[in-house]
Formats: sequence, structure tokens, C-alpha cells
Amino acid sequence: MLCFLPNRRPDLVDDGPPPRRHLLIAAGAADLLEVSRVLAVAPLDVRGFVALESDGPIPAQPMTAPEGVAVRWFRREGAAGAACVRAADAWLDEWMRADEDARAEYAIWIGCEGSDLVSGFVHAIGLELAANRAGEA
Repeated sequence: MLCFLPNRRPDLVDDGPPPRRHLLIAAGAADLLEVSRVLAVAPLDVRGFVALESDGPIPAQPMTAPEGVAVRWFRREGAAGAACVRAADAWLDEWMRADEDARAEYAIWIGCEGSDLVSGFVHAIGLELAANRAGEA
């Protein structure tokens, strides 16, 4: 299931046009099957970014994604998951953190399981999203 979380507290959202939906995926090559599953159930009108990290050759077969979702491969440099964290954090700065639209919804899926760097990033993002929903941000 793909869950979209509101950018801000739900009680701040009024009636009006449907919310804009954004998707962020950051994962390693080992996560490709799960990434494909997430993209298969994503709404066709979603906008977003998929950051994929590889420590070997970049797969030749393109990842199928909704039209508004960009897919980009990054070659691992340094710790496992570092490229994904940098790409995801930059995307969050540009889209979610800068978005004042209370109606905007975000779905975030992070792979690279087993990476301490990614685990810390996921924890920090979880705290940030919880603060947004509580109206603290």
C-alpha cells in the first residue's frame, strides 16, 4: 500500500481541488523489485523522484514509472546509501520542505536496508513528518 501523508496538519486543509501528490523513493539496486511494486501502484498523476544507488554497473533496462516521476541512478561513492540520502534530502529541500501548500501530500519510500546512514536519515525524516502533522514545523 502506498500512503500519502499531508504536508501539514489535516485540520488546516479546507475543501477545494484535490491535493497535489508527490512521491519520493530512494533505494539501492537490491530494492529494485520493491521499487517496481511501489511504482506500479502509484497514482498516474503523481509527481516525484526515484533515486537509485548502485555499487556496480547501472542496469540497462529502464525503470517504469508514472510520467511525472523522474528516475535517476547514482553510483555509490563512500558509505552504502550515502548517494540515496544526499539525493533524497535535496529533493525534500526543494519540494516538501519548501511547500507551503497544506493540501500537498507526500509518499516517501526509502530502501537501502542495513545501512546505518540510511537508518538515521529515515528516523530523522520520521520525526520531521510527525512534527509537520502535529503543527510544530
